[in-house]
Amino acid sequence: MNISTSPSPDVEAILAELDTPTEITNVTTRIIGSGYQSLEVALERIDRQTADGAALPPAVSVLFDAPPYSGGNAEIHPSEIPALIDALTEIHQQWRAAHSG
Repeated sequence: MNISTSPSPDVEAILAELDTPTEITNVTTRIIGSGYQSLEVALERIDRQTADGAALPPAVSVLFDAPPYSGGNAEIHPSEIPALIDALTEIHQQWRAAHSG
């Protein structure tokens, strides 16, 4: 069996893109819960450039992460589900307002 160790042109393009300047902006961040039962929810905008400095279209995503003081756990108590839904609704409304016509 022959296994090629040189990446294909597609892989090289992807790897090259990873080395391009990237700026991540947390548009909105909400902490749900407290202490070890907490979750950070953020609306992120990721602005990237090509290797020659041309701007790429921004990427937008919702990040679910553990706050620094949570011991690395991204979890909430079931009683916090309504607060999570409220935070997601707010983030969704902000995203829609920013991307409407």
